[in-house]
Amino acid sequence: MSAGFNRLEDEWKSIASASFHGGFPKAATIGACALVAIVHNNKLYVANAGDSKAALLRKRANGMYERIKVSKTFNANKKYEQERLRKEFPKERDIVKCK
Repeated sequence: MSAGFNRLEDEWKSIASASFHGGFPKAATIGACALVAIVHNNKLYVANAGDSKAALLRKRANGMYERIKVSKTFNANKKYEQERLRKEFPKERDIVKCK
């Protein structure tokens, strides 16, 4: 899953860079969301990017359902994501712009 996400990100960066340098700078500010869940050997693997968030519902003994968070949102409105972006891209003054 990681390799697939990394490949898509690399391809998107290439497209966004070409668009930016081709006179369409707004293309470089647009993102995407993805969420993948795979069950293999009775284990749940989840990967997400962007505003997607995964939850698992489990039926309890009383018949009610319990929500279990299995991922978190990667959105620039979240403080933890702003901190991660600033740390990963220290030379980018305006890496986070929330409107």
